[in-house]
Amino acid sequence: MKFREFIDKIYGKITIGVWGLIGFGGFLFLGLLISQINAIDLLGCDYKWINHAVSELGMVSPENWSWLLFNICLILGGVFGFFFILGFSFYFEGKYAASIAKIGLILGFIWALTLIGVGLNPADVRNVLHYNVSITFFVSSMIMIAIFGVAILMQHKEKNRQKFPRCYSILSFIVSLIFFVLLFQDPATGASLKYLIPGICREEIIPCLFWEWISFYSLALWGIIFSILTLKKNTKKILNIE
Repeated sequence: MKFREFIDKIYGKITIGVWGLIGFGGFLFLGLLISQINAIDLLGCDYKWINHAVSELGMVSPENWSWLLFNICLILGGVFGFFFILGFSFYFEGKYAASIAKIGLILGFIWALTLIGVGLNPADVRNVLHYNVSITFFVSSMIMIAIFGVAILMQHKEKNRQKFPRCYSILSFIVSLIFFVLLFQDPATGASLKYLIPGICREEIIPCLFWEWISFYSLALWGIIFSILTLKKNTKKILNIE
């Protein structure tokens, strides 16, 4: 099967925008919001995103099933999100924009694999592997979004030849900057292993963990916005594939 035919089959009935809304809007945004409802951590404390790490929501807890929903959402969000990024990367036209977007696709592949990997490897089951995969996820997210921001900026100067207004590159750069802030937080402020101390429930706002959630939701909103922008487009006319 030729690549062009493969793309047509993938996006024949489910367009790029729909893949993105399901992946980013459904699983990564709504799914994670729902999984936090009445969630309890391993100490029996109420889960709060201002002082709990994202990964703690996926730890196996006998008290509730939120951990299972969370991990399923990460896995399916990675799958659907990748098919959005695949189509999104071929959405660009122009000598420079199209080439840069293909680099974004490479990072998108790593991003999807690591997001799925986080869901398959809860922090309390395979801690070291989970940590390495999650760090790779955050780094690849930052670089991927920045690259797509450059691709948007490098489109044709003529507005009628732009797939997106070039000003939308600012959105990508802001989201990438949020990830940059997260990655340069002092790990000590994250209280990375506090959940192992019996009887301690965190109430204060922990900056590292706060930025972790801000990064995750800014990623989801980035995907939702660009999914909406491509939602009603005819795939065969917009994909830059020969």
